[in-house]
Amino acid sequence: MPLQTIIYQPQTKPTSPPTPCRDHKPPYRKDQYTNIITDEKLAEVWDTLSNFCRLVDSVADKNIKLSDQILLNTMGSVMYALLRMNFSTNPMNEAIRLGMLAFCSHSFLERRGIHLPNAYLCENYKTCFEDPNNRARGASPFWMWFLMIGKISVFTSDTDDSAWIKPSLRENLGLNKDYSWLQLRLILKSFLWIDILHDAPGKIIVESVS
Repeated sequence: MPLQTIIYQPQTKPTSPPTPCRDHKPPYRKDQYTNIITDEKLAEVWDTLSNFCRLVDSVADKNIKLSDQILLNTMGSVMYALLRMNFSTNPMNEAIRLGMLAFCSHSFLERRGIHLPNAYLCENYKTCFEDPNNRARGASPFWMWFLMIGKISVFTSDTDDSAWIKPSLRENLGLNKDYSWLQLRLILKSFLWIDILHDAPGKIIVESVS
């Protein structure tokens, strides 16, 4: 089922999340992978997107329509926050920020037919991935997700600017060669992943670089 059918059709009476008591701030909680994030605001954005992924997958399974307001509220709260952040002195946080921007660009904008110039992401994605401080971490599950989301969202063509990402993905997946697509998909889903958006292109990409 197309994502537009699920998240772009407004409900007659959309459900709003409960408003917490003003005198009580809920405890700060991290998603399972935000332990690699050293900035609390960045971790909170990750948690918001992680919850959104679970919500979209849930309503897709149940064939329920999600209101436009939920989409717009999520998009507005995370994209503006990510664009205002700068982690030039922390390459790992910067990689996470860029990965989330690539995810948002594909999940929110392109699904609504909005195509923005991606020169910023193209340039900074590669620079961040090739930073010696990041490359020293090796082929971790995070980098598999980072490269896969980059290929799905940003480096969609085989141009000179995109040529680097396929060998990088091939190297990463080569270190996970004993995994099937279903096993790799479970790893990817443990990060930010929406089944109806990312499963099909993800499988094609894995097959093309294997």
